[in-house]
Amino acid sequence: MGAQDRSGDGGPATSADIARAFLDTGDALFKVQSQLGALEARGAADPWQQQQDRVHLEELARRRDALLDAWARQALSWRMRGGEVRLVGNADDRVSPGEAPTHLPTLAAAAPAGLDEPAVVTRRVVAGRRVFEPGATETTTVVTATARPAPPRDVDHARLTELIRMLGEPTTPLDSIERTREELMRLTEGTSTGRLDEWARFPKPIQKAMVGMVVARARHLQDEVAEDLMPVQLSGDLDRLFSAMTGYSKREQPGFVFGLQRHHHPMGVTWLADARRWWADLIDHLPEPAVLSPTRALGELRRRIEAGADEADVLEQAETVLDANMDPGDGRLVTLLTPYLDALGKKARFKHLRNAIRDTLEQDAQDEAELSADDAELPQDWPPEGLVEGRRVAVVGGPLTDETKKAMGSIFRWADAQFVDGENPRVLEDLAESARDGDLDLVIVLRRFVGDDADRVLIPVCDDHDVAVADVDRGFGLAALLDALEVAHEDMTGESL
Repeated sequence: MGAQDRSGDGGPATSADIARAFLDTGDALFKVQSQLGALEARGAADPWQQQQDRVHLEELARRRDALLDAWARQALSWRMRGGEVRLVGNADDRVSPGEAPTHLPTLAAAAPAGLDEPAVVTRRVVAGRRVFEPGATETTTVVTATARPAPPRDVDHARLTELIRMLGEPTTPLDSIERTREELMRLTEGTSTGRLDEWARFPKPIQKAMVGMVVARARHLQDEVAEDLMPVQLSGDLDRLFSAMTGYSKREQPGFVFGLQRHHHPMGVTWLADARRWWADLIDHLPEPAVLSPTRALGELRRRIEAGADEADVLEQAETVLDANMDPGDGRLVTLLTPYLDALGKKARFKHLRNAIRDTLEQDAQDEAELSADDAELPQDWPPEGLVEGRRVAVVGGPLTDETKKAMGSIFRWADAQFVDGENPRVLEDLAESARDGDLDLVIVLRRFVGDDADRVLIPVCDDHDVAVADVDRGFGLAALLDALEVAHEDMTGESL
């Protein structure tokens, strides 16, 4: 570019042209880098998913590199016209070696001639999407991930496993006072003076991941849990937890962790997402991470089945999933192992899983019959009818039959319906993007098939953009669907039926 920069109409680019181009390129860059970081973080937690995302990752990386080149050229042009390019952000933020920077260059207020208003650009988070916005005051960065490190040999892995198990895996947003109390109790007990003394015996990267996960979960309690679910009497325990983590960090110096200062923001979409990233980093220090991650163990089971593994390999991994404390009745596990029902009879430990598969098959048959019945229709003068009739709907579930999908459409008379795999994070991300863009009116989540990815990736975006969510907690029959839609109607309108 340089002194010969050109505007879009072929004439010399003005300072205003450069500033606008810098804004537009930065906006595109952060959107691409956000997508790239999310895929990399997901791949770090699930190597199978990382392989599935490989082509998409390469494409995003190429786009990111091209945008970075254009951005740098625009900044250089600004400099050559007498402007400044500098960091704008909180002076208290510090970045340790190897950390992603929390601030990127902005065009300084001392603008060159030709630009009436200073172009100061910082970053902020909007419904999980990172954008550039003039005048914003809050900044964030993108979570990136690296390949799984080899577990250190000089670590007491058995004791580390127990310490991690005491803290538990961060899963879905806290939605009740009971769960909030349990979470805070787990964190305070897991960070007692004696426990912290044990932390200090581990290598610094492990200590840092422990602190990062606890701090992110504490910030989830502080910033993301509804006020009525966080009783005032628990605030003292939360304050002591922050004090313990601050004191530990100053004393042991495990490395910089975001969240200990009040002005800090999540590095990902939410503090809960950050906590899950730290969890993935932490269990990577174990020889067998799946022992503490039912989701990761389930992902490996799915990978083996799709790769055509023999029966013995599938059953071996099914045991690993149960060892990781996954509920034998989990719909995702039941769906994967239904074709292996007879084989599961070879081992007594699969008794509860076999029973869950039989019960689910029976319930599925009842649900299909309920939807296909001659008298299957919406109740007369049913208020939630406006949520479905003529609406754009996404049904997040699993392997429903074509007859079931057709029956649902006939009953609810929606304008358009997507039936998507609830266990495919990329599909959920695409749906979240549709919700942001105003292309969805209703999301129906069938918990018979769906895990907590929907709670992390899709539902928060729907809530932020007034997209109704019907959470069906049992099966997919008409009665269950009507119940969930009535709850969704109450949530959207505030009117009780």
